[in-house]
Amino acid sequence: MNHLAEVNMTYAQHWSMATKNSGKLSIASCVLFVHACLPFLFERTASRILRSVEHSLPKAGTRILVRFNTKHREDPEGRSWRVLENGVETLAHVVSIAIPCETIREEVAGEVKYHFLCNGKVVWDGQNAKVVAS
Repeated sequence: MNHLAEVNMTYAQHWSMATKNSGKLSIASCVLFVHACLPFLFERTASRILRSVEHSLPKAGTRILVRFNTKHREDPEGRSWRVLENGVETLAHVVSIAIPCETIREEVAGEVKYHFLCNGKVVWDGQNAKVVAS
């Protein structure tokens, strides 16, 4: 279930949030219907409910790709890993990944590259990276 990994939730957490939000949206639908018929009622209620639902949704993490640095011998510091955060590359000696991720295959400048793909954030300790939940 890639979606659960993307939002960093268990099935139960996802079910609970989705169920609560579907209830809120059902109420908002009824409120909007009444407001359509009687515009002086519920002037801002539906907007507040929609904002509440929007703020309850998990924020997507940064798209993080990790791959082996095939040119590590050319790097003066011998860093073996490439860490790309939304396309911005930083080299690392050590990378630890503390969240679910998947492997992907991409073509980069005419070459096939294999990455670990994660959604989260990177915490740097010098030239070592730890990929964690956002």
